[in-house]
Amino acid sequence: MQRTPRDASAIILVKEDKILLAQRNPEIAFLGGWHAFSGGKLDECDCDIEVRNLQDTELARFIVCAVRELFEEVGVLIVRNGEKLTRGQRASLHDDLISGRSTFAEILDDWGLWIDASDFHYTGYWTTPNFSPVRFKTRFFIAHCPPKQTPYEAISEMQNPEFVTPDDALGRWSRSEILISPPVL
Repeated sequence: MQRTPRDASAIILVKEDKILLAQRNPEIAFLGGWHAFSGGKLDECDCDIEVRNLQDTELARFIVCAVRELFEEVGVLIVRNGEKLTRGQRASLHDDLISGRSTFAEILDDWGLWIDASDFHYTGYWTTPNFSPVRFKTRFFIAHCPPKQTPYEAISEMQNPEFVTPDDALGRWSRSEILISPPVL
């Protein structure tokens, strides 16, 4: 039985010459234990947030999804005017989002933050093969890690986030030290 893929987004977070990889929690049904970029499925609320400097509303919602997922999973917030936030304020906003006290849109509005499309480079999408019991059509974006922000295990979904060179990641994969799915490779 062929399942319809769910829309999703992921960010390839870059810092200097390294990319952020994290291990998906082994308890998660879809690719548990595999290393991946931060990302996840599109939420309905992602469609309601404006992305500046972008006319393509279809692509805008995937940028919002990627930004929200990155913040949820590893605590990195790629927004304009975000440099004014302290680490403690970001942690508090993260807690508000995860606990449901505030929506992502409310956090952006209340703190005068916005998403700018020029901070992201769209690289394309990958769709999980038909044989997979869970399928996603994931849009991938490249973005730079904001200064003074360090990824951490913000929720249990992504573990051991680390910046690695692409060559190091591929070397670890080729030595069977880590599992990496085809789109991440």
